[in-house]
Amino acid sequence: GNDFEQCGIWGGLPKFGRNLRSVAFTNELSDEQGRLVAQHCTNLTYVHFHSQYGSSAMRSILEANIYIEDLHLHFDLRNTMIPAGADVLSLSLGGMSLPNLSALAMIGDAFRHEHILDALTMSNKIVRLDLYTPKISQSTILQISSQCPHLKALGLVYAPLNDDILAHLTKSCSQIVHLDILNVSGWEGNVGITDTGILAIVQNLPGLQSLNIKNNHNLTDASLVHIYTHCANTLHTLYLSCGVKNGVGQLYGPEAVRDLLERCTNIRTLSFGFFS
Repeated sequence: GNDFEQCGIWGGLPKFGRNLRSVAFTNELSDEQGRLVAQHCTNLTYVHFHSQYGSSAMRSILEANIYIEDLHLHFDLRNTMIPAGADVLSLSLGGMSLPNLSALAMIGDAFRHEHILDALTMSNKIVRLDLYTPKISQSTILQISSQCPHLKALGLVYAPLNDDILAHLTKSCSQIVHLDILNVSGWEGNVGITDTGILAIVQNLPGLQSLNIKNNHNLTDASLVHIYTHCANTLHTLYLSCGVKNGVGQLYGPEAVRDLLERCTNIRTLSFGFFS
C-alpha cells in the first residue's frame, strides 16, 4: 500500500522482486502497483490479499505466479457503501489455473457461490481449505468434495451445516485429519448439527487428529461417546463448548468427559468454552 510507496519498496522491485517467495498486501493495490509486482515478482509461492474488495491488479499478480502453493484471500465489504445486489469483488478467478496450489483460504463477506467455485477449480491439489464466508450456501458446500477430493484440513466457519451435509463431506473426503466446524453465528445460529452428525464425522474420518465443534448447541454426551469410541488412537486436539446461556447450549456430563480423557490418551489440547 502507500506505506510501501513511502519507503521506496516499489522502486526496488526490479532488483530484488524475483527473490521474493512470500508477500502479503493489506491495502488496495493500484493498477500500476499490480503491474510492478506481476512484472518483477514471478516466483511467489505464498500470497495474501487483505482488503475491502479485490482488484484487477491482484489478478495480474496471480497470473504471473503459476507456482503459488498457498493463497489467502480476505475481503470484507462491511462499512462499504455499495448498491443492493451489486458485486464489487472485482478479483475474478474464473478461468485461472494455479496447478501447485495446495492451501486456500477465503475469508470475508465479499465471496459468493460463483467466487468460491471459481477458486476451487484453480487446482486439483488442494489439501487445506478454509472457507470463512458468511454468504456460503449449502449447494456450494456440497460441491467441495468433488472439487477437492484430497482434502486433509477443512475449516467451515459460518457454514450452514447439518448432519446430512457433514455425512456427505466426510464420506467423500475421508482423508481429512483436521476439521473445524466452529459455529460463529452465536447462540441463535446453526442448530443443524446433532450427535448424528458427529457420529458421521468420526466414522468417516479414521485418521481424525483435531476437531473443533464449539458453539454447536444440539450436542449431548453422546457426541463425546462417539468421539472416544472412534478416535481414541488418533485425536490430539478437541475444542468444545460447555455451558448454557439464555436457555441455549450444552452441558457435558462429568462421566462423559472423564471417559473421553481416559480413552483418548493422545489428546494434548482440550479446550472448553465456558459460558454463564
